[in-house]
Amino acid sequence: MVNKGTFNIFNANTAGITTITNNASGSTNFENTSTAGDVIINNGGFTGFFNTSTASDATTNSSRVETAFFDTSTAGNATITSSSGAKSEFNDMSTAGSSGKGFDGIPGTRFGDDS
Repeated sequence: MVNKGTFNIFNANTAGITTITNNASGSTNFENTSTAGDVIINNGGFTGFFNTSTASDATTNSSRVETAFFDTSTAGNATITSSSGAKSEFNDMSTAGSSGKGFDGIPGTRFGDDS
């Protein structure tokens, strides 16, 4: 799936989606306990996890953009790779889960707000 706008996923498991590509102006938001499953997210825009959603076993590849977790969401077992100034943020008591092994030396990783 190629996303040029905003793709909001509410209370859902994305097991049927294998790849999400966010163009520069695109954003994908996982909300309200949604699960990314093992989807591959090629992030050229913004990917956000909100309201206890989880990246689960997803693979997120980001370049010059942001992957962010809010509202007690978790990265789970996801592999998060960021390059070219991209950043990953954990806010509002969200956690990296056990995905820490997937961080590719990300200088832009930030934990804030009791995360």
